[in-house]
Amino acid sequence: MLGKLLLFLLVCLSPGTIALAMPGQPPAAGKTLAEQELREIFIEVFKAHLPGRVADVAVNDFSCRPRTLAIPEGSLDYRIVGSVESDTPGKKNLIVEILVNSEKKGEVSMSGDLRFQGTVVLLSRNMFRRSILTASDIKTEFRDISMLGEDLVTNPDFAVGKKLKKTLRQGAILSAGLLENPQIIKRGDRVTIMAKSGGLQVTAPGEAKNGGALGDMVKVKNMMSRRVVQARVIGQGLVEVER
Repeated sequence: MLGKLLLFLLVCLSPGTIALAMPGQPPAAGKTLAEQELREIFIEVFKAHLPGRVADVAVNDFSCRPRTLAIPEGSLDYRIVGSVESDTPGKKNLIVEILVNSEKKGEVSMSGDLRFQGTVVLLSRNMFRRSILTASDIKTEFRDISMLGEDLVTNPDFAVGKKLKKTLRQGAILSAGLLENPQIIKRGDRVTIMAKSGGLQVTAPGEAKNGGALGDMVKVKNMMSRRVVQARVIGQGLVEVER
Protein backbone atom coordinates (compact mmCIF):
# COMPACT_ATOMS: atom_id res chain seq x y z
CA MET A 1 0.00 0.00 0.00
CA LEU A 2 2.83 2.39 0.92
CA GLY A 3 4.59 1.57 -2.34
CA LYS A 4 1.52 2.48 -4.40
CA LEU A 5 1.21 5.80 -2.58
CA LEU A 6 4.86 6.68 -3.28
CA LEU A 7 4.43 5.75 -6.94
CA PHE A 8 1.34 7.99 -7.17
CA LEU A 9 3.23 10.95 -5.68
CA LEU A 10 6.14 10.48 -8.07
CA VAL A 11 3.79 10.51 -11.06
CA CYS A 12 1.98 13.66 -9.84
CA LEU A 13 5.22 15.56 -9.29
CA SER A 14 6.95 14.49 -12.50
CA PRO A 15 7.56 17.04 -15.33
CA GLY A 16 4.64 17.59 -17.71
CA THR A 17 1.97 16.88 -15.13
CA ILE A 18 -1.08 19.26 -15.25
CA ALA A 19 -1.70 20.91 -11.89
CA LEU A 20 -5.42 21.28 -11.15
CA ALA A 21 -6.55 24.36 -9.25
CA MET A 22 -8.33 23.81 -5.96
CA PRO A 23 -12.01 24.83 -5.87
CA GLY A 24 -12.37 28.61 -5.34
CA GLN A 25 -8.82 29.39 -6.54
CA PRO A 26 -8.06 31.28 -9.79
CA PRO A 27 -6.31 29.43 -12.61
CA ALA A 28 -2.54 29.48 -12.26
CA ALA A 29 -2.13 31.23 -15.63
CA GLY A 30 -4.93 33.77 -15.09
CA LYS A 31 -5.85 36.66 -12.83
CA THR A 32 -8.62 37.73 -10.50
CA LEU A 33 -10.72 40.85 -11.02
CA ALA A 34 -11.00 42.44 -7.59
CA GLU A 35 -13.99 44.47 -6.40
CA GLN A 36 -12.12 47.73 -7.03
CA GLU A 37 -11.58 46.79 -10.69
CA LEU A 38 -15.26 45.93 -11.07
CA ARG A 39 -16.13 49.27 -9.47
CA GLU A 40 -13.99 51.03 -12.08
CA ILE A 41 -15.94 49.27 -14.85
CA PHE A 42 -19.20 50.46 -13.24
CA ILE A 43 -17.95 54.08 -13.18
CA GLU A 44 -16.57 53.88 -16.72
CA VAL A 45 -19.94 52.74 -18.09
CA PHE A 46 -21.84 55.66 -16.55
CA LYS A 47 -19.16 58.20 -17.48
CA ALA A 48 -19.73 57.30 -21.12
CA HIS A 49 -23.45 58.18 -20.87
CA LEU A 50 -23.47 61.42 -18.85
CA PRO A 51 -25.73 64.45 -19.49
CA GLY A 52 -23.86 67.48 -20.84
CA ARG A 53 -23.88 69.47 -17.59
CA VAL A 54 -22.13 66.66 -15.69
CA ALA A 55 -18.32 66.61 -15.73
CA ASP A 56 -17.66 63.57 -13.54
CA VAL A 57 -19.32 61.01 -11.27
CA ALA A 58 -18.71 59.50 -7.86
CA VAL A 59 -20.18 56.23 -6.60
CA ASN A 60 -21.21 55.48 -3.03
CA ASP A 61 -22.33 52.15 -1.51
CA PHE A 62 -20.98 50.07 -4.39
CA SER A 63 -21.62 46.32 -4.34
CA CYS A 64 -21.28 43.52 -6.86
CA ARG A 65 -22.04 39.81 -7.22
CA PRO A 66 -19.68 38.01 -7.37
CA ARG A 67 -17.28 40.27 -5.46
CA THR A 68 -14.30 38.89 -7.39
CA LEU A 69 -14.02 37.00 -10.66
CA ALA A 70 -11.25 34.63 -11.76
CA ILE A 71 -10.45 34.91 -15.47
CA PRO A 72 -7.70 33.62 -17.78
CA GLU A 73 -4.98 35.84 -19.19
CA GLY A 74 -5.87 37.72 -22.36
CA SER A 75 -7.43 40.89 -23.73
CA LEU A 76 -10.01 42.08 -21.19
CA ASP A 77 -13.26 43.75 -22.22
CA TYR A 78 -16.89 43.86 -21.12
CA ARG A 79 -20.36 43.97 -22.64
CA ILE A 80 -23.36 45.74 -21.08
CA VAL A 81 -26.49 43.65 -20.61
CA GLY A 82 -29.61 45.78 -21.06
CA SER A 83 -29.79 49.58 -21.06
CA VAL A 84 -27.91 52.21 -19.06
CA GLU A 85 -30.03 54.82 -17.24
CA SER A 86 -27.66 57.70 -16.56
CA ASP A 87 -29.86 60.80 -17.06
CA THR A 88 -30.42 61.14 -13.32
CA PRO A 89 -28.32 60.42 -10.21
CA GLY A 90 -29.28 57.91 -7.53
CA LYS A 91 -29.35 54.14 -7.10
CA LYS A 92 -28.25 52.36 -10.28
CA ASN A 93 -28.10 48.69 -11.23
CA LEU A 94 -25.93 47.27 -13.98
CA ILE A 95 -25.14 43.84 -15.40
CA VAL A 96 -22.00 43.31 -17.47
CA GLU A 97 -20.51 40.29 -19.16
CA ILE A 98 -16.75 39.99 -18.70
CA LEU A 99 -14.97 39.07 -21.93
CA VAL A 100 -11.46 37.73 -22.45
CA ASN A 101 -10.28 37.66 -26.05
CA SER A 102 -13.92 38.42 -27.03
CA GLU A 103 -15.20 35.30 -25.21
CA LYS A 104 -17.57 35.55 -22.25
CA LYS A 105 -15.88 34.38 -19.05
CA GLY A 106 -18.40 35.54 -16.48
CA GLU A 107 -21.24 37.89 -15.59
CA VAL A 108 -21.30 40.46 -12.78
CA SER A 109 -24.30 42.25 -11.26
CA MET A 110 -23.39 45.68 -9.85
CA SER A 111 -25.18 48.44 -7.99
CA GLY A 112 -24.22 51.81 -6.53
CA ASP A 113 -25.42 55.29 -5.62
CA LEU A 114 -24.43 57.48 -8.57
CA ARG A 115 -23.53 61.10 -7.71
CA PHE A 116 -23.14 63.80 -10.36
CA GLN A 117 -20.25 66.27 -10.14
CA GLY A 118 -19.71 69.44 -12.14
CA THR A 119 -18.98 73.15 -12.23
CA VAL A 120 -21.41 75.62 -10.68
CA VAL A 121 -21.46 79.40 -11.11
CA LEU A 122 -22.31 81.34 -7.96
CA LEU A 123 -22.45 84.92 -6.78
CA SER A 124 -19.37 86.35 -5.07
CA ARG A 125 -21.47 89.04 -3.33
CA ASN A 126 -25.07 90.01 -2.55
CA MET A 127 -26.87 91.40 -5.60
CA PHE A 128 -30.21 93.09 -6.19
CA ARG A 129 -32.90 92.28 -8.73
CA ARG A 130 -32.24 93.76 -12.19
CA SER A 131 -28.48 93.91 -11.55
CA ILE A 132 -26.33 93.20 -14.62
CA LEU A 133 -23.71 90.55 -13.87
CA THR A 134 -20.03 91.19 -14.54
CA ALA A 135 -17.10 88.78 -14.31
CA SER A 136 -16.21 90.13 -10.84
CA ASP A 137 -19.70 89.32 -9.52
CA ILE A 138 -19.39 85.56 -10.00
CA LYS A 139 -17.05 82.65 -9.31
CA THR A 140 -17.00 78.93 -10.06
CA GLU A 141 -16.72 75.82 -7.91
CA PHE A 142 -16.54 72.10 -8.67
CA ARG A 143 -18.98 70.19 -6.47
CA ASP A 144 -21.76 67.62 -6.19
CA ILE A 145 -24.60 68.77 -8.46
CA SER A 146 -26.89 65.77 -7.99
CA MET A 147 -29.66 67.84 -6.41
CA LEU A 148 -29.44 70.77 -8.85
CA GLY A 149 -31.70 71.24 -11.87
CA GLU A 150 -31.02 70.70 -15.54
CA ASP A 151 -30.94 74.48 -16.18
CA LEU A 152 -27.86 74.82 -13.96
CA VAL A 153 -25.38 77.41 -15.28
CA THR A 154 -21.98 75.73 -15.68
CA ASN A 155 -20.19 78.29 -17.86
CA PRO A 156 -19.49 81.76 -16.37
CA ASP A 157 -19.52 83.31 -19.85
CA PHE A 158 -23.23 82.50 -20.06
CA ALA A 159 -23.94 84.57 -16.93
CA VAL A 160 -21.83 87.65 -17.69
CA GLY A 161 -24.01 90.42 -19.11
CA LYS A 162 -27.27 88.81 -17.97
CA LYS A 163 -29.76 90.53 -15.65
CA LEU A 164 -30.93 89.01 -12.37
CA LYS A 165 -34.66 88.35 -12.12
CA LYS A 166 -34.57 88.46 -8.30
CA THR A 167 -32.37 89.59 -5.41
CA LEU A 168 -29.82 86.92 -4.45
CA ARG A 169 -27.35 86.49 -1.61
CA GLN A 170 -23.64 85.82 -1.87
CA GLY A 171 -23.01 82.15 -2.67
CA ALA A 172 -26.30 81.66 -4.54
CA ILE A 173 -25.93 79.08 -7.32
CA LEU A 174 -27.09 80.41 -10.68
CA SER A 175 -29.55 78.68 -12.97
CA ALA A 176 -30.81 79.87 -16.34
CA GLY A 177 -34.23 80.56 -14.82
CA LEU A 178 -32.74 83.26 -12.57
CA LEU A 179 -31.28 85.21 -15.49
CA GLU A 180 -32.55 87.13 -18.47
CA ASN A 181 -31.06 89.20 -21.24
CA PRO A 182 -31.10 92.94 -20.42
CA GLN A 183 -32.93 95.34 -22.70
CA ILE A 184 -30.53 96.85 -25.19
CA ILE A 185 -33.24 98.90 -26.89
CA LYS A 186 -35.63 101.10 -24.93
CA ARG A 187 -38.86 102.83 -25.89
CA GLY A 188 -38.09 106.00 -27.85
CA ASP A 189 -34.57 104.93 -28.87
CA ARG A 190 -33.43 105.79 -32.36
CA VAL A 191 -32.62 102.56 -34.20
CA THR A 192 -31.52 101.35 -37.59
CA ILE A 193 -34.07 99.14 -39.34
CA MET A 194 -32.50 96.55 -41.61
CA ALA A 195 -34.24 94.40 -44.20
CA LYS A 196 -32.78 91.70 -46.45
CA SER A 197 -34.15 90.23 -49.64
CA GLY A 198 -31.96 87.78 -51.50
CA GLY A 199 -28.58 89.44 -51.82
CA LEU A 200 -30.02 92.92 -51.30
CA GLN A 201 -29.88 94.73 -47.95
CA VAL A 202 -31.55 98.06 -47.20
CA THR A 203 -31.63 100.17 -44.04
CA ALA A 204 -33.82 102.98 -42.75
CA PRO A 205 -33.90 105.12 -39.62
CA GLY A 206 -36.50 104.17 -37.04
CA GLU A 207 -37.83 104.76 -33.56
CA ALA A 208 -38.50 101.99 -31.03
CA LYS A 209 -42.09 101.95 -29.78
CA ASN A 210 -41.21 99.50 -26.98
CA GLY A 211 -38.06 98.07 -25.41
CA GLY A 212 -36.50 94.68 -26.00
CA ALA A 213 -33.56 92.41 -25.27
CA LEU A 214 -31.38 90.67 -27.82
CA GLY A 215 -33.60 88.36 -29.88
CA ASP A 216 -36.89 90.00 -28.82
CA MET A 217 -39.52 91.19 -31.29
CA VAL A 218 -40.28 94.93 -30.94
CA LYS A 219 -42.41 97.51 -32.71
CA VAL A 220 -40.48 100.21 -34.56
CA LYS A 221 -41.63 103.20 -36.56
CA ASN A 222 -39.97 103.70 -39.94
CA MET A 223 -39.13 107.42 -39.92
CA MET A 224 -39.17 107.57 -43.72
CA SER A 225 -42.46 105.78 -44.45
CA ARG A 226 -44.04 106.57 -41.03
CA ARG A 227 -45.21 102.94 -40.87
CA VAL A 228 -44.92 100.86 -37.68
CA VAL A 229 -43.47 97.38 -38.26
CA GLN A 230 -42.39 94.37 -36.20
CA ALA A 231 -38.64 93.74 -36.08
CA ARG A 232 -36.22 91.54 -34.17
CA VAL A 233 -33.49 93.05 -31.98
CA ILE A 234 -30.14 91.86 -33.36
CA GLY A 235 -27.77 94.33 -31.72
CA GLN A 236 -27.37 97.61 -29.89
CA GLY A 237 -29.62 100.06 -31.79
CA LEU A 238 -30.13 97.56 -34.62
CA VAL A 239 -33.31 95.68 -35.58
CA GLU A 240 -34.14 93.46 -38.52
CA VAL A 241 -37.46 93.08 -40.31
CA GLU A 242 -38.06 89.41 -41.03
CA ARG A 243 -39.63 88.45 -44.34
